[in-house]
Amino acid sequence: MSERNGRLGPQEQRFLREVAGSGMRIFRTEQAYPHFASKARARKALSRLESKGWLMRLERGLYLIVPLEAGPEGRWAENPLAIAHQLTPVGAVGYLPAMYHWGMTKRAPAKMLVQTLRRRFRPRVTILGVQYQFILLVDRKLFGVTTQTIDGLTFRITDREKTLVDACDRPDLCGGAQGLVDALLSSEELDWEKVDTYLDRMRSGAIYKRLGYLVDSLDLPIPDLQWRLDQWRRSLSEGVALLEPGRKPDGPIHTAWRVRVNAQVEVGELAQWKSEAVTDLRQLTSLPMVTAVLEAVGLEEKQYGFHLRYGTYAPEGVKSEIKVEGLGLADFTKRIASWFTALGATELPIRVVDEGTGELTVHLLEEAPARLEEDHA
Repeated sequence: MSERNGRLGPQEQRFLREVAGSGMRIFRTEQAYPHFASKARARKALSRLESKGWLMRLERGLYLIVPLEAGPEGRWAENPLAIAHQLTPVGAVGYLPAMYHWGMTKRAPAKMLVQTLRRRFRPRVTILGVQYQFILLVDRKLFGVTTQTIDGLTFRITDREKTLVDACDRPDLCGGAQGLVDALLSSEELDWEKVDTYLDRMRSGAIYKRLGYLVDSLDLPIPDLQWRLDQWRRSLSEGVALLEPGRKPDGPIHTAWRVRVNAQVEVGELAQWKSEAVTDLRQLTSLPMVTAVLEAVGLEEKQYGFHLRYGTYAPEGVKSEIKVEGLGLADFTKRIASWFTALGATELPIRVVDEGTGELTVHLLEEAPARLEEDHA
């Protein structure tokens, strides 16, 4: 960032005073023309002001006034939402940054993602340390945009409902399949009639597959849930969609929703536990927690026939058990261990036994291993 140097001439002072007085902090070259005798003089003045450190060129023909609080070295921060708006006035901030703005995720975006209808020479630019990536859309997909104000500057951003629909369309830009789950967990704040309208406007069968599969797996307070699920099923296209585009196309296919589950997601009670710090690792041995883990790794009751058994088998150190049928010991242990590890466990708070009868027994230990408590003291 260039330092301020050189004195300002009377015309330069007047220009900065008038532009700043009008409330503009970011402007285009043509907006400076009325302040000078000719276009040529305006362009020369802007070039001088940039070299003196009073203006910063964001891109060709777009300038930002360096504020006084930046000091002689020209160091300051400008809200990236406002800059994104000036870079694409008819576009909109979307995807993960929009989710973060609306409180649909706690994951802070590493870059600004901006929807646009115009192909740019450079699809990525970095301004004041922030990277802006421009996502080219077809005309029918740029809608559901609202205008907001921050620090006295306006910007355009997708509304809550369009942000959810965009997450169904491009999970890879919204934190993956888990990001889509995060967005769905804010379902109480969504207008579901508007969501249905937006889904129809997108004209994409894949978004119904991802949304339907996840909503069908979550216990969410969505109005007329069964009716909506039935409507979405009627909109499914042929073929199988990946739950998370960009990841390896493996994993089981959920035939009802025609989606390949190629990414693990934390749903239901497991998502709630993961979002909060697990300070007492005895929580990991609770029946609801283990049940949530089983469901999260795809062990659905209809598919594997597991069932809870309360107090029917209680050797020393074991308080209950869960039966799991139709899954090998090694495969099951590998799949479930990754979830407990993510929750902070250094040892499994369960014991898995192969009964040799086509079913596994999962014993829930009465006491969490001492090593776990020491690691998280």
